[in-house]
This record gives sequence, C-alpha cells and structure tokens, in this order.
Amino acid sequence: MFFSHDVHSLITTLSSYFVLKDLGSRHHFQGIQVSTRKEGNLDLSQAQYIEDLLCKTSMLQSNPQPTPMKSFLRLRQDASKAIF
Repeated sequence: MFFSHDVHSLITTLSSYFVLKDLGSRHHFQGIQVSTRKEGNLDLSQAQYIEDLLCKTSMLQSNPQPTPMKSFLRLRQDASKAIF
C-alpha cells in the first residue's frame, strides 16, 4: 500500500524528469468517475459515461438485457422481446 511519503517521493522523482502540474483531487478520468471514501479507498464508476453513451445513441429508454446475449437474436427498436 502506498503511503503519503511514498507518493510524495514518486512525485519528486517524476518532477525531476517531467514538468508536472497538480490538478487537485480527481473527479473524472477518461470517462471514469473517481470518488474517495473516508478510509482512503477509491471507488471507480463508469455509470455517467454509459448514460452519456446511451443518450448519444438514443438508447436511454432501452430495456436492459443480460449479457452475454445469444448471438442469433435480432432486436427491434420498438419491441422489448427478441425476434427469432
């Protein structure tokens, strides 16, 4: 487990090779929402990314389907049941 002095040492070492900028606490990183618990653990979630993707593809009102889906199913936009 990393301790704060280990992180500080790593940042110091990296800053001798690269120009670093402290961006503060993280909230989102490449589509992943990052939350910090009081114990110091990180929670990672892609819920917002998935919701944005469903909205962008007009699938926000779609019905969920367990995965993996059977490969022979054909789906229709206006029906919640598969066509065989």
